[in-house]
Amino acid sequence: MKPKRYIMNFGAPWDSLKSLVPRMPDALLYILRNRFGFTNMTPVQECAIPLLCQHKDIAAQAETGSGKTFAYLVPIIVSLIESIPHLLDVTDEPLNESDPRPNCIRALIVAPTQVLAQQIYDVLIQVVAPRYVLLLIGGVDAAIDQDSGALLNKPLVVATPGRLRYYLADGIVSLKDLEILIIDEADQVIISKDFPYIRAKLPSQRRTGLFSATFDSVTEADLALLMRNPHVVKLYNAAKEQDMYIVPHNLVMWYKVVPYEQKIYMLTKHINALRLQHEADDPKKLIVFFMTCALSQYMSFAFTHIFELLTEQEVGIYCFNGKQSQETKTKNYNAFLADTRFSVLFTTDISARGLDISDISHVLQFDPPKLIATYTHRAGRTARCYRSGDAGIFLSPEEVGIVNLLRTRGIPLHELTAAKDEQLFSRGSCEVSNSEFMGLITSLPSSDLGLTLTSEEFNTLRASIKELTQKTKRLTRALATNQQRAILAAENTDGTTAAIQKMNHVIHTTMEVPLIDTKKQLNALLERERNYLECKNYMYDHALTKFLRKLQSEKREVFESCQRAFETWLSGYNENEAKLIFNVEKLPLGEFAVSLGLLKLPNHDILRRKHINFKSVDIDVSTIVYSNPKREENRQIQLDMSARKREAREKVRQEQEALRHKRDANKITETIRASLAQQAPMHGNRVPAQFSGEARLLNLLKSGKITENEFDEMIDDLALSSGKMSKNPAKIRKWRR
Repeated sequence: MKPKRYIMNFGAPWDSLKSLVPRMPDALLYILRNRFGFTNMTPVQECAIPLLCQHKDIAAQAETGSGKTFAYLVPIIVSLIESIPHLLDVTDEPLNESDPRPNCIRALIVAPTQVLAQQIYDVLIQVVAPRYVLLLIGGVDAAIDQDSGALLNKPLVVATPGRLRYYLADGIVSLKDLEILIIDEADQVIISKDFPYIRAKLPSQRRTGLFSATFDSVTEADLALLMRNPHVVKLYNAAKEQDMYIVPHNLVMWYKVVPYEQKIYMLTKHINALRLQHEADDPKKLIVFFMTCALSQYMSFAFTHIFELLTEQEVGIYCFNGKQSQETKTKNYNAFLADTRFSVLFTTDISARGLDISDISHVLQFDPPKLIATYTHRAGRTARCYRSGDAGIFLSPEEVGIVNLLRTRGIPLHELTAAKDEQLFSRGSCEVSNSEFMGLITSLPSSDLGLTLTSEEFNTLRASIKELTQKTKRLTRALATNQQRAILAAENTDGTTAAIQKMNHVIHTTMEVPLIDTKKQLNALLERERNYLECKNYMYDHALTKFLRKLQSEKREVFESCQRAFETWLSGYNENEAKLIFNVEKLPLGEFAVSLGLLKLPNHDILRRKHINFKSVDIDVSTIVYSNPKREENRQIQLDMSARKREAREKVRQEQEALRHKRDANKITETIRASLAQQAPMHGNRVPAQFSGEARLLNLLKSGKITENEFDEMIDDLALSSGKMSKNPAKIRKWRR
């Protein structure tokens, strides 16, 4: 049966649910109105809540920040409150004996990441008594949970797939009494490696709700496995196709063409511009998305030091990625939320889904995501709950092809030109007194043409310059020849005939004018080439690049972090879904390495396959020390051990080489003796007189009294003295080889 689709308008009050859901408790409506300040439902809430309360299976797709969390929390509460009267009682009284049996889950919410699961849990315990809710995520020892009795009488569970599978596999919890299953960010959970095991443990009699802003990876077969007769709720604009992505109306999405050699510089200027806005306006926060954890870690360290140059700590830089420990992630996340300054969170796609922070006013994608669907999830971290916000992305000239692809998917990107850039980031009046910081954000050369050339376009430009140069030479030679002919013809006829006038006219129209036009075109292309090369090499000696190199040369931690960042970025970029657009082989990798402040290129397969325009810094990187003395001491110990191992290997190699030389000498001697014996058998065991000198030299070589080079010289001298230079020495050397 074809799924039913619903399109609803925004604005219905929460009280209107009483007519659709008679079991709706007044206490819950009171909490929504007074504790959260909700008066009206969002479209997805108005559509999904009645269906779930009527025991329907639904798959709801709506824009990010549209209120999907309460769209499934309200039906869960309505379902459980009849059997758990104290569900909304936030006091810490002990559970009644009439409450659910231990370890039996009745409502389950599965989220793909720890951050999203924690966020759902934090919202849920503001409505439901915390003693009824269990959070199962990584970062907490499962044995501690089990021993502390945290699993007893917890009918409502919020979990990540990995931790939930652990508890199910060990029999710690059971899903046999499950009544309602909710999967948030369903397109991510369904493709996770742990979900097939969880799906096999689900009871057949249950309600299921899938929620996400995109359903790219969810097929009809997945819906059939999870739901019976599903109702698909998809909210989209009437003017859009139904298969497009859904983005908030009040979200401004832009892209800026930035060559790779200038991306770090432009990010610095972007953050500084928003910092100035923050001082003039309301508190602002920015999320910057990077492709890999290592790159986000290195950039957070570098930008912390960059903005420390200001007289006051005016910018808070925080890092949040999947490689950090749970303790570090929690600490950085909470510090980012609590910081009243203009704060920047450097993160990866771990924060692309479900992260709901009201103060996020700006989102910037430094790198393109690996999946096209992630564009809208990243951008959706701002403009939450119908607030306004802007989300941008830096694209190199080689990557702008993604813009048209995103537009066909319903993501309205517009280009941020230089004029619009000034208009968007011109507010704020704080002047920076630190001259060193100002040097880092010094403007680049004014060369718009050079900023938008791809590598292929530059090669085409070079070919055009070569072609026009050859054409100019041909026209110049032809013009000179024909002008000389016209002069000779004029001297013979006194320049009065109509033929001479016609000749001059033809020369002017077919040679002089084309030559002038060709020179103009050639000069324009040469100017464009100069601009491109000027901008291409500008960042090598830029103050920002020198600052990053200095950081790496002073601290080995930063040097190694930068090396890992570039390596992981290369590997991650090569795994992009849109490989025809994001081709790492076409990128100016050397220029990007320069902008990162790389001291030397790391070892990577991609770097060995192509020429890289990169000049290593004249620094012995082995002399860079760790800032931690203990760590540096351990490194020196490792270096000493490595040096001793190299010496031992070199000694073994030399011994093997000497043994090989000795074996070769023995083989040479035996070969020559056998050959001499074949040539002169009549002499018995004695060496013929004509070869006695050669035999003596071979014995000296075998005993090690002379070297091979000395043997060659002496055998040549012997041959010259005996008149046998043309035959014997060459034959002996041939035998030796």
